[in-house]
Amino acid sequence: MNIKWLNWEKASFEGAKRNDKPILLKIGATWCHWCHVMDETTYQDPAVIEHVNRDFTPIEVDNDSRPDINERYNMGGWPTTAFLTPDGELITGATYLPAADFLRVSEEVFKYYRENKDAIGRVIPKAMEIRRDSAEINWNIIDEIVGEVIDAFDPVYAGFGYGQKFPQADLLDLLLLYSVRTEDEASKAALILTLDAMRVGEIRDFDRGGFYRYATMRDWRQPHFEKMLEDNAKLLSIYLDSYLLKGDERYLNTAYSIRDFLLTDLFDDAFLGSVDADSKKVDRRIFTNWNGIAVSSFVKLFEVSGKIKDLDPAIKATDTILDTLYTRGEGMLHTEDEKGIKLLSDQVWFAGGLLDLYRVTGKHRYLESVKDLVEFTLRAFRWDETGLFFDSLVDEDLKFLSDKVWKIGDNSMLAGLLIDLSLITGADGYLSEAEALLKRMSAEYKQHGIFSALFGLAVDKYLRLVHIVIFGEEEEVKRISKDALSIFEPNRTLEILKTSLNPERIADLGLSDKSGVYACRRGSCMIFKGDAIKEDLVKFLKGGEPIGETSST
Repeated sequence: MNIKWLNWEKASFEGAKRNDKPILLKIGATWCHWCHVMDETTYQDPAVIEHVNRDFTPIEVDNDSRPDINERYNMGGWPTTAFLTPDGELITGATYLPAADFLRVSEEVFKYYRENKDAIGRVIPKAMEIRRDSAEINWNIIDEIVGEVIDAFDPVYAGFGYGQKFPQADLLDLLLLYSVRTEDEASKAALILTLDAMRVGEIRDFDRGGFYRYATMRDWRQPHFEKMLEDNAKLLSIYLDSYLLKGDERYLNTAYSIRDFLLTDLFDDAFLGSVDADSKKVDRRIFTNWNGIAVSSFVKLFEVSGKIKDLDPAIKATDTILDTLYTRGEGMLHTEDEKGIKLLSDQVWFAGGLLDLYRVTGKHRYLESVKDLVEFTLRAFRWDETGLFFDSLVDEDLKFLSDKVWKIGDNSMLAGLLIDLSLITGADGYLSEAEALLKRMSAEYKQHGIFSALFGLAVDKYLRLVHIVIFGEEEEVKRISKDALSIFEPNRTLEILKTSLNPERIADLGLSDKSGVYACRRGSCMIFKGDAIKEDLVKFLKGGEPIGETSST
C-alpha cells in the first residue's frame, strides 16, 4: 500500500471539503536529495501510509512546475511538508520529517483541526496589505543594497552568510557593477574572492563541468549534487563579465566549462531543467523562464568568443519555445506539463533573452515577439491596486491562489526590459512604465534586503540609460566592434546594426555616416568615428568630454 497522492486541482480540494479532511501538501523537486529520502523512508512507513490515507487529503506538487504554489506554501526548503485546511489555509508545516516526527506532528495537526476547524480561518493571519507608496529613484538605493550585501559577505571563506553556501549570482552581478561604477575596494574584493572560492571549491563539478546548487559547509565543501539550469546559466554570465572586467583567463575557462556542461547534459531542442542529486538523471522538461536566462547568457558568450557555435544553442532553444509554448497575444506558458500556467518570470526572462538575441541577429521576429510579450505582461499581470506586477496566472478556480504575490526580482527584470525596449524602439511609453514601476519598488525594496540586488541593477540602468549602437557593413562592424566591445560597460543597451539590412532603424536614429558608434548616456548622444573610438567612448561613458560629433537624436 502507498499514499494515494492527488494532484493540485479543484477536484482534490472539493474532496477534502466533502470528506472534511485537512490537506497534507508535499512540495518536492526531481533534483532534491532530501525529497527522495523522505519519499523512500517516511512516506513508505506503514503507520504513516495508514494515517495519511485515513485522516488527510494528500496532495503532491512539483516545485519546478508550480513555483507559484511553492512561493505561497514553502516552509523553508525542500521537501516542504505543509498542513492546510480544505480551503487552502496554512495550519502549520515543516521541511524534512523522519517517520516518528511526522506521525507526532501530523497527529497533533489532525487533533487541532478536529477541535478548532471552525475558528481556524479567523485566527490565521492574512497577508499584509501592500500600500501604493512611491519614492524617488536615486543612487543611494544602490549604495544601501550593496551595503547589505557586504554585511552578509563571509570574509573568511567568501560567499554570503556563515552556514550553507549558495552561488547567489544576482549578488555577484550587483557587486561587479558597483565595483566598476565606484572602484569600491570592498565590493571588488567580495566579488573576486567569491568567484575564486567557487571556482576552486567542491561546489564546482570538475568532472562534467558546471556548479552544484549549494555546499552544505561554510567553506564550500560537501555539496549537494543537484545541478540547476537557472544557477549555471547565471554563473555563465557572471564569469564572462568578470573575465571582461579582469582579463583573467581562469574566469573564461570556468565559463567555458559551464557552457560544456550545459550543452552536454542539459540541452536537446532547448535547455533542460536540472540534474538529480542522487540518480544523476536529467529532468528533461523545458521551463520558459530558465531558458530565457540561458539564452541571454549564450548571447553574451557569443559576444565574447565571436563563434557562431556559441550562438546556435540560443537560437535553437528560442525557436523551439516560440513554436511550442508561445501564443501571440496570450503570452508564454511555463512548461508543457502544466497547461495554462503562466508566470511573470516566464514572460520577462524569456523576453529578455529574445531581445538579446534580436540585438545580435537583427531578426525582427524576435523583436516583435518581445513587444507582444511586454504588452501582454502589462495587461495581464498588472496589479492595479499596488502599481506592481503579480507572479502567476492560472486556469483554475481555487480562491486562495488568487491572493496575489509580487516578486521584486521579476518586477526588476520587467523594469530593465522596459528600459531596453524604450531605447531600442524609441517608444517613450516603455520608459514611463519602467519609471513608475521603479518608483513603486523604491518604497518597498528595503524589506527584501540582499534579495533586492536585481532592483539595484534596474535602478542603475534607469539612472544611466546607456545605449550603444555599432553600425556599418559587415567588415566595418567587425572592426569597430573589436574596439567598442573591449570596453566593459555593464548594464548597457547594445545594438549592432548592418546598415544595408536595417535601413529603417538607421533612419530612425538619424545616422547618415557609413559606419561608427552612436552612444547615448541619459539622453546625451554622440557619434564616434575614426581611430580613437575606444578612447573617446571610454571618456564619454565616464562622463568626460570626448572628441565626437554631437547628435540631436
